Amino acid sequence: MPPYRTIPSNEEPLISNKNNIDINNSSDNFGYSLGVFIDEFVTEGLIDIKTIAKKIPITLIHSETPLRRLDEPIFEESHLIANKQIFPVQIWWMKGSQGRRYMKEQVIEVPNYYPDARYRIGMRVNSLKVPYLVIEEIGSSICVEYKLSNLLEN
Repeated sequence: MPPYRTIPSNEEPLISNKNNIDINNSSDNFGYSLGVFIDEFVTEGLIDIKTIAKKIPITLIHSETPLRRLDEPIFEESHLIANKQIFPVQIWWMKGSQGRRYMKEQVIEVPNYYPDARYRIGMRVNSLKVPYLVIEEIGSSICVEYKLSNLLEN
């Protein structure tokens, strides 16, 4: 397991477990689709520069994913190269797999930055349904997490 550093948030968790959701029951799905637009990254894999320039959303978590599978990060398959160390990333989410897409900007700092560093971008969700954006520098396996409190309130 790579070392993680969670970026603190001054906000309360976005959704409490007031419905007593059993996260070990595979029939309890997350219910939200989450992803990013990664216009400050250059990709090396399945996504080309034209896709990023058009700001096509990249889905990292699908709404039908069971909660019990989201405690570990789900990463995009492509490796990414950051154009700079600190920049905003557009996070998007929607209830279910269709409908209105909401967006929020999150300023991130990639870990262990250098010009040719390769990164993976992903997300995870804790048992209280709080999502986290996860960035991993592949060479060192150093990860940072950004807690996305209050993201799903819309």
